Amino acid sequence: MKPRSFFTPVISACLLLLSGAPSAAEFDSQMKLRADAPGGAFTDREALTFRLVNNTPRPETYTVENRKGEIVAQGEWPAGDAPLTLKALPHGHYLLKTAPGACAFAVLPDPAARRVPADAPFNLDTHISWTGGDNASAGYPGEAGYRFIAELGRRAGAGFLRDRISWGPVNPARGEFRFDGSWNRSAAAVHAAGLRMLSVYHDAPAWTKDDPKKRMPTDLFAVYEFNRRLARHFRGKIDFWEFWNEQDIGFSDAAAWDYAAAMKAAYLGFKAGNPDITVLTGPFCVDTPAGFCRAALKSDLPQYFDVFSYHTYASPDNFPKLLEQIRQVLKESGAPASMPVWFSETGTRAEGPAEAPGLRPGLKEHSFRQELAVAREVPKVLASLQRLGVARAFWFNLMPVNEWNGSKAWGMLRRDYTIKAQYTAFATLTAQLGEAKIEGGLKLPGVRALLYRRADGAQSLLAWSESGAKELRIPGKTARTEAVDLFGTPLEISGGKLVLDENPVYLHGLAGLSPAVPAIPAGTPGAAPTADDKTVVLRAILPDGVAPGSGRDSLDLPEKPVRITLEICNFDTVAKTGTVTVAGDGTAEPSDPVTVPAMGWAAVALTVTPKIADGGCRGELVFGGTFNGRPASRLVIPLFLAGRVGDFCRDVPMPAMLEPGSWSHHSSGSMTVAAVPEEKAVKFTVEFPDGVDRWAFPAYKLQLPQESLAGAAGIAFEIRRLTPGRIVFSRVNARWDGRFTGEGFEPPETEWQERRVLFHSGFEPERIKELEIGFNPAEKSFGWMIRNIRVFYTR
Repeated sequence: MKPRSFFTPVISACLLLLSGAPSAAEFDSQMKLRADAPGGAFTDREALTFRLVNNTPRPETYTVENRKGEIVAQGEWPAGDAPLTLKALPHGHYLLKTAPGACAFAVLPDPAARRVPADAPFNLDTHISWTGGDNASAGYPGEAGYRFIAELGRRAGAGFLRDRISWGPVNPARGEFRFDGSWNRSAAAVHAAGLRMLSVYHDAPAWTKDDPKKRMPTDLFAVYEFNRRLARHFRGKIDFWEFWNEQDIGFSDAAAWDYAAAMKAAYLGFKAGNPDITVLTGPFCVDTPAGFCRAALKSDLPQYFDVFSYHTYASPDNFPKLLEQIRQVLKESGAPASMPVWFSETGTRAEGPAEAPGLRPGLKEHSFRQELAVAREVPKVLASLQRLGVARAFWFNLMPVNEWNGSKAWGMLRRDYTIKAQYTAFATLTAQLGEAKIEGGLKLPGVRALLYRRADGAQSLLAWSESGAKELRIPGKTARTEAVDLFGTPLEISGGKLVLDENPVYLHGLAGLSPAVPAIPAGTPGAAPTADDKTVVLRAILPDGVAPGSGRDSLDLPEKPVRITLEICNFDTVAKTGTVTVAGDGTAEPSDPVTVPAMGWAAVALTVTPKIADGGCRGELVFGGTFNGRPASRLVIPLFLAGRVGDFCRDVPMPAMLEPGSWSHHSSGSMTVAAVPEEKAVKFTVEFPDGVDRWAFPAYKLQLPQESLAGAAGIAFEIRRLTPGRIVFSRVNARWDGRFTGEGFEPPETEWQERRVLFHSGFEPERIKELEIGFNPAEKSFGWMIRNIRVFYTR
């Protein structure tokens, strides 16, 4: 075997129209070769046939390399216009190379020969409706594009594809619905391929909002009706829905309690349209559920969803703590212990910014080195989540997607719809372990190993080295053990041993093993049981000048009476009469009885006075009510009275944080850090290059043990910005032992302002080793100054 010296970073075409052979002009202009299999994803029952396209001259010879760059086949290209058909190859990921160009392809187990279980744990995000599905330049115009994506999902062994829909085009005006767009075509194609679909949306037309600039709808009856229509129209094709997407970051501007009210209306609408539908929360996505997520769930929200949804792109080392926090927050909010958790997006950033030129201007692509870096993370991420009890996880993304100004390439497909190595890694995972049941993890020196049991009773391992090469002595009874690599290619076991590296391998035919760390059960869908009247939903309308904090998870009210209007929505077919109440850390005069018409609403104005006990700054307003003799679900608004923090906290200055040399230049641009003696401040300026995600989070390494944050309640500082423009995120981040969490703060103005950031429960102050105070600015140039930095402790 000859080792490779070069693996073409831009690999062209492996395509076949599902509806017939295309002409050369229909293919991407850079394409030289294509495979007679969708995207180059052959099954082991198909001939490995390739053709020249775009008038590419006939090459004299060809070679085929495996993922290590070793030549596994070579020869002369057939004469004339005849296609090239290779001899059968083992399962794996390959590159067909010729002088004019190259073509990546895979040999996969035939999906028809295996069963995708109903509880399929490994799935794919796609958004084929938004991208139109079709890709005429890649040879898949119109309907063929939807069938192509669905077929690639089937060949990959996915149980679900996740899609997206847009509210505006479907429901442009009240009472007007148009289900004639791409959503119908994508749902039909996925259903015909035998896959299920999870869908989501995160837009709303202007007529559903009290302010057209808002992102989240405020008309709860519009929310109800749209979701009722979705559930009814797509019944049997899309029976799993999330309400909104990443509502705790930029996709929504609503406060946590407003999201909860809208989620309740969405749930009731979904169930009215199809009682058998499975309703998920919109996926939360910040690094801890302690803020916005916890605040939203407080409003009895677990009564209004069947599955809890989350997103993460963190390292698997962070998963145990994240899942622990998620389950704790669910428990606190009254969710049943059996509530399933899905991760409807997950992925990796391990490969860094894309290194290779892409097929479209401004959109970069993975080099093959980066493809391998992503591919090895696919089984690690998905199986690690499964071990921690995540019922389903969706890899982001099957489709070609670029973010970070074109420098981050997410897709398993290139823009010409050819597969990358991560697609083959996903398909191998589903083929090797998709039907197996996870039992837990083994404890082996320097090795991560996850134990599975197959339908025939035999056991399997997914294993990889934590660092460097590690010799693994095959555990358990191993008389008939077989092993395959990351791409399904058989491996040789010598003397009961196998050398592992960072690329996961699969071992089968084991017996007699017990997990050292058992897997967590995945749970059963179903909302929290309740005797409350779920059809009565409360929404709070705040007075002018009163708004949630930057995290949208709490309200800073003046310690005096405040007028709050409570909107009472009745989603029942009978009128309801009752009263509303205020409890928790606030008081209000009792309201008069109010009658709410069937499928209608009424408003009650309340004068509310916060009553947080002396020495505290946190509390909550709890709005409730009883209608027709039954309690309504509560609306809970967490309170954080920022003005009180200084009354019961002890500030400890951090003078070393004002020394420029104490900060590491942690940003995606060119950063300078300088002292400003006349301001007693330190100044940060950043210039960002084109084509990068813009972030600047200079890091301060604590001088331990003298700067230990054990017992700290938060951090305070004065800050001012030096440049105009929009700030996407402002955060204080903390890092320790591979862990990461953070908390937002109100973006600074051009004048000095005080900021106090409380550490939420996701922080572990005694373990923090590094602090970051920074931003995601929208502008190419950005600067700020900071001074008077203190850590504060409760007295």
